[in-house]
Amino acid sequence: MNLNDNIENVLKLKALLSIDGIGIQIILNLIRSFNDNIDKIFSADFNTLISINKISVKIAKKILSAKITDELKSETEDELCKLEKFGATLITILDNEYPPLLKRILCDRYFCI
Repeated sequence: MNLNDNIENVLKLKALLSIDGIGIQIILNLIRSFNDNIDKIFSADFNTLISINKISVKIAKKILSAKITDELKSETEDELCKLEKFGATLITILDNEYPPLLKRILCDRYFCI
């Protein structure tokens, strides 16, 4: 996965996390339901979303209206630049580098550095 794909995935994850009523458990349910393809979450229709465990009508509507704002982009780019200054990288559960065994357990943190 190239850096731009990683940034896009981080932006989409942060957009989901910014939705009131969505936490790590719901995001994990969504990711697993769409076979680790976050793009499918954002392109899913209403009926598909509400068929997923823990996705209510209210949350489905919020997902469908979620936007990646300029503020979110700027904030994310700043955070990634700070990581880069320390020689660190960010991996998420969507990255190939994410440890496979960790994908099989429910962890309390969504991002791993």
